[in-house]
Amino acid sequence: MNFQMRQLAILSLLLLLSIYAKGENTPVVSARDAAGAFPFEKKVTGRVVDSGGKPLAGTNVVEEGTTNGVVADAGGNYSLSVGEDATLIFSFIGYKTKHIPVREQQYLEVVLEEDVFAY
Repeated sequence: MNFQMRQLAILSLLLLLSIYAKGENTPVVSARDAAGAFPFEKKVTGRVVDSGGKPLAGTNVVEEGTTNGVVADAGGNYSLSVGEDATLIFSFIGYKTKHIPVREQQYLEVVLEEDVFAY
């Protein structure tokens, strides 16, 4: 099995695990804060691609310091409601993780670079 096939198999497994936690139809990601409220201020959308412009389906996009996150779709697209002063963490197997402050942006196109030490 070549590297791309293994990577696809791992991503598929991670996606299934993120959708079905503990055998329930409940997402693993919790969007509530400690008080049980939804502290979101705005919606951020965007796309995650590699250095060649190809979409990185399955990229994890998480609001730093929270469990609020999503997985990018087949086109590398994501949409996430975040709190004020949020920083998003973009991570994907075989690529360097990026931390990007949202600030006033509503759309973020993120280019992830290959991590040569990940192989």
